Amino acid sequence: MDSREWYALQVYTGKERWVTAALEERGHDPLLLLYTVVSKWSDRRMQIDRAVFPGYVFCDLDLHRRAAILGIPGVLRVVGAGRTPVPLELPEISSLLRIAEAEYCVAPAPYFKAGERVIIRGGALDGVTGRVVNFRKGLRVVVSISLLQRAVALEVDAARLERLSAGSDDPEDCEAPGNELLSASGIDQLMPVKRYKAQ
Repeated sequence: MDSREWYALQVYTGKERWVTAALEERGHDPLLLLYTVVSKWSDRRMQIDRAVFPGYVFCDLDLHRRAAILGIPGVLRVVGAGRTPVPLELPEISSLLRIAEAEYCVAPAPYFKAGERVIIRGGALDGVTGRVVNFRKGLRVVVSISLLQRAVALEVDAARLERLSAGSDDPEDCEAPGNELLSASGIDQLMPVKRYKAQ
């Protein structure tokens, strides 16, 4: 039985392709997903490929041979708990591999957990606060009326949400999402994801 599992390698941001090529040269099968952004300048438009997960490359590896991986310039560490690498959950990496094979349209999005307090930014609902609820087809925000013990659920694009500090409903206490937002990155149309291969 193969003892290799999938791990996330933290790499220098902007060096994801270089590290992926180095891993391929050493016989590994790394996963680097790219999405396309159309950058607009005054005189032209240009398509630029960016990493869906900036600063990370996924790789199936044998932990007994991780020293060779850590010796690749640009690789900072194998992501884990402290000094102990933790493998990615099989359903999560399987999903990413299937997305790469299907060339589905993707882009980075903020990561929210069920139950987090958020505020909606932009549009007619700008400033509305609520709590994140996951559901099968996407993301919903529940706005509650405590006095009536009733609530309403809204379907909202994750790119329009910002986290609120714990226990606060004040929009001034919001925390900017950690991931790049679609609107901030100039994405107006999603294009199929690309799996980067050096060869």
